[in-house]
Amino acid sequence: MKRLITAAVSTALLGLAPLALTSSASADSIAPAPSVSAPAAGDADVQAKQRRKVTARGKEKSSGLFLTGRVTPNYPNSEVLIKRSSRARSGYKVYNRVKTNDNGYYSSKVVAPARTGRKFYYFAQVKPRGNYTGDKSQVLVATRG
Repeated sequence: MKRLITAAVSTALLGLAPLALTSSASADSIAPAPSVSAPAAGDADVQAKQRRKVTARGKEKSSGLFLTGRVTPNYPNSEVLIKRSSRARSGYKVYNRVKTNDNGYYSSKVVAPARTGRKFYYFAQVKPRGNYTGDKSQVLVATRG
């Protein structure tokens, strides 16, 4: 019974707390709400950003397994994160950081699991920068035998 009363009182007090904070503000510090017809400043920034495209594919060479691809547009000498997980949908961690060349191409050596039947999932990702949003490639799967 005490828990029920405590929960009711704390809920009531939490509901009153925002009112007490806003009622003590002076009239000078309150700004008028933006009108519905005026666009917010953040909306223009979001609309102006272009989307980057990250491609990835797996290549098997005599020296090992590689994840290669390209970042477009305009991404020379910049960082690409290669992420890996043993699960398809979660648990990705940064496996490698590589730089693109002057044309936006990248390549990273990756490994397959040590045991037969296991899988590693890889994808490439770039972070937002300048007038471009970030993007990530499709997920590629590396298996053994």
